[in-house]
Amino acid sequence: MERQSRSHAYRCAFGKGPAVTFRLSGLPFLLVFTALAGFTLVQAQESAPVPIHWSAALPAGTRSLQPGQRVALALSGEIDSGWHVYAFPQPPDSPVIATEVTVPDGQALALTGEIKPPKPQSQMDPTVGKETTIYENSVTFDLPLRVARKANGKQNLEVDVRYQACNNRMCLPPRTDKVTVPVDISGRP
Repeated sequence: MERQSRSHAYRCAFGKGPAVTFRLSGLPFLLVFTALAGFTLVQAQESAPVPIHWSAALPAGTRSLQPGQRVALALSGEIDSGWHVYAFPQPPDSPVIATEVTVPDGQALALTGEIKPPKPQSQMDPTVGKETTIYENSVTFDLPLRVARKANGKQNLEVDVRYQACNNRMCLPPRTDKVTVPVDISGRP
């Protein structure tokens, strides 16, 4: 039985010099194709508009935290005009990606309960043809946190927000933004 080899020929011209032809087959072709496709996806995501601007803040007047202290963090998103993000939770059969807020493990502060989302707006979404719940203009989530008992010193708390921004014509690819909040932990509980 004769085995056929499939190869792909490419011709490239660099500047005014002669064109160069090269062949890739099998695994080298797959590796080059995968690398180029991944690069294109990353490039597209980096050049996409970012119509949501996230920030986070501790209560006004909070200068430092104590180990074991409970505190509420306000995570706010300013949403550009004409855009919206999807609320959570969404109905189980919903095709949209609901906004998800997480505090990664292993930090000086950790969630102590459920994140309290604001009341969303309900609307017929023309991009998916279904009733959805959304946030427009701005949104603030209250995160109940507790400082770890052994935490001390200046720390950066990271909060991750996964969301999908849409307008009435299109939806952007889902993305995760990392919001960093500097905190100072001092003293004993």
